Amino acid sequence: MHPPSDDLLRLYFLAECRDLGVQAHESGEQVVITYRYDAVLQKKVNALLQKYVGFWKSIAIVRDIDQQTGQVRAEIPFHLLTGQDLTPQQLEEVAENVSGQINADLTQKEKREDDIGPDGLTARQRGVLQELPEDERPAHAQLFRIGNVAVRYHQARETGFHPTEEDWREWLAGLPPRIRPMMEAEGFEVAQRALPFRRYYLERRDVGMEEYMERNLSPTDYASWRESSNPS
Repeated sequence: MHPPSDDLLRLYFLAECRDLGVQAHESGEQVVITYRYDAVLQKKVNALLQKYVGFWKSIAIVRDIDQQTGQVRAEIPFHLLTGQDLTPQQLEEVAENVSGQINADLTQKEKREDDIGPDGLTARQRGVLQELPEDERPAHAQLFRIGNVAVRYHQARETGFHPTEEDWREWLAGLPPRIRPMMEAEGFEVAQRALPFRRYYLERRDVGMEEYMERNLSPTDYASWRESSNPS
C-alpha cells in the first residue's frame, strides 16, 4: 500500500482540523489554522501536529497568540506536512543551522543575548518560551537545551577541531561507495562544515558525542536525547 501523496495529506490534515473545530485554509505555500486557545483543544491540536508534522519539526511552525483574545494563529508550510519526523542527524543539523542564524544576527548587537545561562537557555529562547502556551513550554525548553549542547559539541569550542586532509581521506574511505564520490567532489574545505565529518573526527580522538552530551546535560535531558537518538 503506497503512502498518501502530499496533496492527500493536506486534504486529510484540513479535514481533521475542521473536525476539531479549528478553522483551516490553504494560503500560498502553507496551511493557516486559527482557533481560540483552550487547554483541552490545544492538546488535541498538538496531537494532530505530531501526527502530520512530527514533534521536532513542529518547532519550526510560526505561531502567534493574541494575549487579550486568546486567538491562536499557526502557519504550517506544506513541506512540513509529511507525516515523518526528523531523524537524529537532521535534528542536529537543524539545531546547528538555527544556532548559526541566531549567532549571525546577534553579533550585530552590542549586548549578547545568545549566551547560554545557568538554565541552559539563551535570552532569546526564554523569550520564545514566554510566547508559547504554558503546557508547551517544558518540552520546547528541553529541545532548546539539548540543541544548545549538541551545537557546542559540533562547534568544538571545548574539544578543538583541527582536521587535516589525511583525516578527510580516512573519513572518505569509510563512506558507502555511492556517497563517497559526491563527498570527495565537494572537497576538504566543504567537508569541514559537514556534521558527519566533524563527528567522525572528534570520535576518533575519544571525544565522543554521547560522553559529551551526558557530561553537559541533566540526567533527564540526557535520557530524552538518548531516546530520540536511538529510536526503537
